[in-house]
Amino acid sequence: MEIEVNEQMQHMQENVSEVVEELKEELHHQQQEQAKNSAWLNQVAVSTGIFAALAAIAALQANFLGEEGMVAQIKASDQWAFYQAKSTKIHIEESSATILKSLERTVPPSVTETSNQLEKDKTKISHEAQALEKESHAYLERHQYVAYSVTALQVAISLSAVAALVRRKSLWYVGFGLAALGIGFLFLGNLPVTHVASEAVSETQMVKPAANH
Repeated sequence: MEIEVNEQMQHMQENVSEVVEELKEELHHQQQEQAKNSAWLNQVAVSTGIFAALAAIAALQANFLGEEGMVAQIKASDQWAFYQAKSTKIHIEESSATILKSLERTVPPSVTETSNQLEKDKTKISHEAQALEKESHAYLERHQYVAYSVTALQVAISLSAVAALVRRKSLWYVGFGLAALGIGFLFLGNLPVTHVASEAVSETQMVKPAANH
C-alpha cells in the first residue's frame, strides 16, 4: 500500500509539474503578445501624431494658397476694370475726332497721339490682367491639391484610431496608404507658383518698340 501511495504521489507531482510548465509557457506567450501589442500601439500613436502634424501644416498651406489665389483674382479684376476705363477714353477720343472731321475741322495731333497711347496702355493692361488670372488659377489649383491632402490625412488619422481600438493592423496599413497619398498631394500643392504677372509686364515692354512702327 505504501508503495502504491508513493507512486500515486509521484504521478500527481509529475502532473502538477506539467501543468505548471504549461501555465508558465502560456503566461510567457501572453507576455510576448502584450509586449508586441504595446509596441504596435506605440507605433500607431507616433504615426497618428505625425499625420495630425502634417494635416495641420496642410490646412495652413491650403488657407494661404486660397488667399493668394483670391488676391491675384481681385488684382486681375482691377486690371480689367482699368482696361475698360481705357477703352472708354479711346471711344471718347475717337468720337471727338469724328465730330471734328464732320465739322471739317483739323483733328489736333494730340488727339491721335492720345488714342495711340491709350491703345498701347490697353495692350499692356490686358497682358497684366491675363497673367494675374493665370497666377490666380495656379494658386487655386495648388489649393485644391492641398485640400485633398488635408482630407486624406484626416481619414488616415481616423483609421489609425479605429485600428488601435479594434486591434486591426490592416486598418492601420490602409491609413498609412492614405497618409502617403496625402503627402503626395501636399507635395504637389507646394510646387512653386510662377509670378507670371511680372513676366507679362516685361514682355509688354519689349513689344512696345515694335508697336511704334
